[in-house]
Amino acid sequence: PKLAVAPAPSSDPVVAAADAEIMRRFPELVDQPPHGVSVDHERATQPAYRAYRNAVPPAFLASRNLAYCGLAAIGLRGFWIAQMQALWITAFLGDKLSVELPDEEEAARQALLESRFFRYRASNGLGAKSADMVFEIVPFVDTLCRDLGIESRRKGGWREIFEWYGVNDYSEVVEEWMKKEKLAEVGEL
Repeated sequence: PKLAVAPAPSSDPVVAAADAEIMRRFPELVDQPPHGVSVDHERATQPAYRAYRNAVPPAFLASRNLAYCGLAAIGLRGFWIAQMQALWITAFLGDKLSVELPDEEEAARQALLESRFFRYRASNGLGAKSADMVFEIVPFVDTLCRDLGIESRRKGGWREIFEWYGVNDYSEVVEEWMKKEKLAEVGEL
């Protein structure tokens, strides 16, 4: 279904090919840890969400009229991702992203690879259902920044290497994007 963000069952050959590519690129994921008692095994066997940038069903990339915010499981840093994803969705819906979006087929392939990666990467967490980001938050936000055409390296100099990223590093990102787009106020979005 086009409105759904779930992929075909894991028995689908496309899913099997994605799994094979992930295992080739990340062989350390082959040996999965035993499932803990806290894992919802019924939920873990259901198809995972599959949306481009964890926001847009691939069938809606061209029409730019549907996006979801909050499909990624990001725990305590949820508000950080929510702000960036909301800005990305605003730019997406307004056709103001700084990158050319892939076609539906390539977006579906990328979304499938990402959803299957998290199924293995966070197999005892929520990875079976959504992008369960822990260590991947900064690279994900970097990707959204690049799509928005704003600087992803927010610290500069040696701080970029030795300091951790936090919410404060992105406190001016909306204003920065609006300035880049020459928008004077929120109403112009």
